[in-house]
Amino acid sequence: MKVHGLWAQSNSKSLKLTHNGVAKALTRLSVCLQPSPDDLILLQTLSEELVKVMGSDEEEAIEISEIYYSINSHTKNCIAGFLLQHVETNLTDIEWIISKLKLHPTIKTSDLSEESIVKKHYESSRLKSEAALHTRLEALVITLSNFAQMSPSGKLQFSKCSR
Repeated sequence: MKVHGLWAQSNSKSLKLTHNGVAKALTRLSVCLQPSPDDLILLQTLSEELVKVMGSDEEEAIEISEIYYSINSHTKNCIAGFLLQHVETNLTDIEWIISKLKLHPTIKTSDLSEESIVKKHYESSRLKSEAALHTRLEALVITLSNFAQMSPSGKLQFSKCSR
């Protein structure tokens, strides 16, 4: 999967696309075929480039991204819509993970019963899950902060994008 995701990402960097459906599909492949946490790192990078194309209070909008040629004035709204959909999907997943972590309270590792090995393994697994959760949340916050910096001209027209 990662190889195909990298292929799509390299095409996003080299092809100057103007068709919304193709740009959205290529962006979706690039992000969705990356393993975690690479998917959200790419999402951050794409949102940073989108800020440059959309413009912000501090910088004027540019016509085409210097890194990802598929992000340009023709495809910016469609790609922004996909990135926001991906953020929403990740937030739903994170909400589910948090609910599962809440169901299983922290186990005291000072207990020396016959189940102490299982409890220690569970606690280690829980700590890894919480660390991964924190990393994903941090990446999503950075991505959303990039959207907060954008100053889109006119309305975002996500309905024009092909599904």
